[in-house]
Amino acid sequence: MALLALLLAVGMFASIGVLHLPPTAFLVAFPVALGLAFVPWRAWPDLAKTLFTYALAARIPVAMVMLVAIFGSWGTHYDVLPPNPTPELRSAGPLARWFYIGLLPQMTIWIANTVLVGTLLGAVLVAVAKPARRV
Repeated sequence: MALLALLLAVGMFASIGVLHLPPTAFLVAFPVALGLAFVPWRAWPDLAKTLFTYALAARIPVAMVMLVAIFGSWGTHYDVLPPNPTPELRSAGPLARWFYIGLLPQMTIWIANTVLVGTLLGAVLVAVAKPARRV
C-alpha cells in the first residue's frame, strides 16, 4: 500500500509538471499527498507515528530556513524558483513564493515522502531481519 501511495503521489506531481498547470493546481495536489502519508497508519501505526513525528521535526526547520532565505535573497537552493516557473510564481512576492515553494512542499509532499519511503524501508527490514514476534 505504501508503494502504491508513493507512486500515486509522484505521478500526480509529474503530471502537473508535464501539463504545465498553474501553481493553484498544487493547492489540490499537496493536501492529497499529505493524505497519502496516512495510508501506512492502519497497517503499522507505531512506525507511521514515529515517521510522521520525525518528518515534522525535520521539515518545520527547513520551512523556516526557506522563509529567511527567500526574504534575505540568499541565492541558495532554499530560495530559488524551480526550473521553468510559471509567470505567476515568477512575479509572486516573497511571502507567496515561500508559501508555494517552501511551506506547501515541506509540510505535505516531503512529509508524505518521509512516511511512505520509511514504511517501505521498514517493511524490507522486517522481511530481511525477520524479528521475533512479541507475545
